[in-house]
Amino acid sequence: MGLPGDTVIYRNKQLQIKPACDTAKNCASFQSIDLKFESRGEAYQQFAPLEKYTEQLGDVSHQIYRTQGRANSSRYYSQPGTQVDEWIVPEGHYFVLGDNRDNSEDGRYWGFVSEANLVGKAVAIWISFEFDRVPSSWIPGWIPTGVRFERVGSIK
Repeated sequence: MGLPGDTVIYRNKQLQIKPACDTAKNCASFQSIDLKFESRGEAYQQFAPLEKYTEQLGDVSHQIYRTQGRANSSRYYSQPGTQVDEWIVPEGHYFVLGDNRDNSEDGRYWGFVSEANLVGKAVAIWISFEFDRVPSSWIPGWIPTGVRFERVGSIK
């Protein structure tokens, strides 16, 4: 989502990006990333229906999922000099977000990915687990309750 020098904000479930700029040219302001609502309730996580959206980043569109009302910014990666839901991507690094926005422990939680650690483009989903279990269950929450076979092996 964020390239070196970009400022990324994820606030109230809305992604905004301010591209890096050279002070010699006009700098763009924050751009809200367009979302198009697709459906609600075809997938569930922890008994909550997921909302499916199509997100448009330039010429590339992809699907994301959100859980209505759920957010956990208290555990976000803290970068000095920024707000809790804002990140400035350092040179030689990238900022990544998962497609299941409210259930992905992604760059918002652990920071940036070094360019040295990028080895290719993700093109397929290897496996996708469900973790739908009532809180009172005696089975630990980290044990999957099922596999989302409709997502496994998807090639984009």
